[in-house]
Amino acid sequence: MKGYFYSKPLDIEEVRGAISMYRRYGDKPTTIIPIGSVNLDARTYKDFSKDILGDWGFLQPYRKTVFNQDGTADCVLIQAEGQPTLAVCMEGFGYARYVALVLEDEPKKRPPAGVRKG
Repeated sequence: MKGYFYSKPLDIEEVRGAISMYRRYGDKPTTIIPIGSVNLDARTYKDFSKDILGDWGFLQPYRKTVFNQDGTADCVLIQAEGQPTLAVCMEGFGYARYVALVLEDEPKKRPPAGVRKG
């Protein structure tokens, strides 16, 4: 599981914008190590995605999420049905200091027609 983290994003659109910026400069995404997850209802997810820096009580148990020396990030996953998964790394702060959209796995390449694996 990987993602491009953005520092102190106001909303999900800033997080989305970071993806193309990092890719444009050839940066590699960070490996995400989930240490927990929060499943939100659609309304709360929408509110969170528009005010990521707000005071969200559901994040407080995950204040100790950090970036590790090996370049990975311990994160809490924020999920809601039908919405993209967000990874949050708080680094000891009381708000979503670093946020990434969890990137979809790269599609597996199919062998060309007529070629059989075997």
